[in-house]
Parts: sequence; structure tokens; C-alpha cells
Amino acid sequence: MARIVSIREDGDWIELRPRAKAIEGVLTREEFYRLFAAAQDHKDKIILALAIMGMRASEIAKITKDYVDLVRKEINVPEHIAKKRHGRTIPYGKFTRLSPIVDAYFFLNDKIGLSRKTVWARIKKIAKLAGIPKPVTPNGLRATGATLAASAGLSVQALRELFGWKYIQTAQYYIERAAGTASKELEGKEII
Repeated sequence: MARIVSIREDGDWIELRPRAKAIEGVLTREEFYRLFAAAQDHKDKIILALAIMGMRASEIAKITKDYVDLVRKEINVPEHIAKKRHGRTIPYGKFTRLSPIVDAYFFLNDKIGLSRKTVWARIKKIAKLAGIPKPVTPNGLRATGATLAASAGLSVQALRELFGWKYIQTAQYYIERAAGTASKELEGKEII
């Protein structure tokens, strides 16, 4: 795994790495579609949609309709529910295949209404139903979303803001990973 180093405000070096289990659980686009197809109901679909957009399990569990702007198609993740108080805005309208799911769910429902542990359990259950052999977790879905966003060409700063990372080096890691993914996917394929 790539080593990411940064300097803290006090001048000391620190090493940053994305969670190893999250990286192991990065899905391909096709695996995510299989996972999504295995969703049992609207609650399963909204959980998967929010996770791939970069929301953490604890954020999904606490999100309410009050934080979703159906007109601007944005989700405001407020500081008090975000990890380490790094609130952010997720422009879910840019996720064209997933935005109708967010719209429909929050038009009819006020909240997700599950605990963080239940969000995890539902994701694991959906992965089992989809027959995905690798570990699938909320963190892995975030990593999948980050990898797919990086491969779509999002800048380092845009990734950092979208996923709520404190360190820009984390975003750089996913951009580097996306470049490696593209190389693997192109093996044995002719472009032109």
C-alpha cells in the first residue's frame, strides 16, 4: 500500500493511510451494480447510494430530511454528525443514476432511522445476497466511490471536499489508485 506522509502543525511528520479493510473492499463499477440490484427495498437502496457518495455509516444513520435540499440536490452533512466535525456538502444531483433514489426516499421519508451498526449489517447482508466474495463495508463503499470519482477526473481538492477528508494526501492516494485501476482494466484491451 502506498505510504502517505504529511506534516502536522507542530512540525512532526505523520503517516496517513486509508483504512486497509476499506481498500480491500473497493468494488468495481459492475460489482456495485450487482450489489445495488440485490438491494431488498428502498432503505437498502438509499443506504448504498449514500455510502457510494461518500457518507460514513454514522452519517447515514443520523441523516434526516432537514439536511437534504431536494431543489438544489445537495446533502448538507453538518459538523455535529460528521467525523471530527468536518461538515461538508454533497452535490448528490451530480450522481445522475443515484439522485432519483435520494429524491424519492427523502420526499417520502424524514430519516433513515437506523443505527450505525444496522447500516453495517444491511450492507453486509446485501453483499451476501449479491454474491460478492470480498468484504463489503460502508468504508469500502466510500473507498469505491472515491476511486470511481477519481477515475472520472475529480481534482484532489474536489475529492477532499466531497469525502470530508482533513488531509489532501488521502485524495491524492485515490487518484493514484484510480490510475492503477485504469491500467489494470486496459490490460489486454485495445483502445483504438
